[in-house]
Amino acid sequence: MAKQLLPKLMRLVVDASVLVAELLRMRGRALVAHPQLDLFLAADTFSETAHELRRRVAQLERHGQVTPEEAEQLLDGSLSALDLAVSTVPSTLYVKRSGEATATYTS
Repeated sequence: MAKQLLPKLMRLVVDASVLVAELLRMRGRALVAHPQLDLFLAADTFSETAHELRRRVAQLERHGQVTPEEAEQLLDGSLSALDLAVSTVPSTLYVKRSGEATATYTS
């Protein structure tokens, strides 16, 4: 009998600015929603991320890059993806582990 391989789950703590950029792109929203990704964001930056999404979409609309209807759809899709695909972790836990992540990243 063939051995069935289970998909690996990747757990990542995401940076708010990177998350905003990805959520504003259709391909980025699909990536964020990927079932093999388990994404985390520090709790105090979750609302900051939602605020920045609103600000960036308004800016796109103001500069004529999207219509008001497109802006509404983009914002709804981005905020929905944020709520569904990203879990928050207490900021204290995030700070405790950030040194470990930095050491791993720079090695």
